[in-house]
Amino acid sequence: MLYNWASQNPQRVKCIAGIYPVCDLLSYPGLAKASTAYGLEEAELRSNLSQYNPIDQLQSLAKARVPILHIHGDHDEAVPLESNSSVLIRRVQELGGDARLLVVPGQGHNTSDSFFRNQNLVDFVMEHLRP
Repeated sequence: MLYNWASQNPQRVKCIAGIYPVCDLLSYPGLAKASTAYGLEEAELRSNLSQYNPIDQLQSLAKARVPILHIHGDHDEAVPLESNSSVLIRRVQELGGDARLLVVPGQGHNTSDSFFRNQNLVDFVMEHLRP
């Protein structure tokens, strides 16, 4: 939902920094659970998925050159790296946008300092929040 808001309001977004973010609703949490968050029936979400799925809502962010940085573990089973951050970053880059992915070897969907005390993430946010 946050990516969807950002894609509808790219002029209000300085940057996006994500720690193992959900980018494809099919991979997590699945359409049955995601549909309730959108107030839709599962079948309705499935037939309109490209309107809601973050990996399909990237054109405006790429066009506005909103910088994106994701940090994702290569052993994440809850929100798999390839179908989430990898796809999103690749699609933004293909659209000409500014996106980077930092892969943390050996980490899954956990609270490791390699995610939450990551100096690269802090530097990225600070760089883009300066006036």
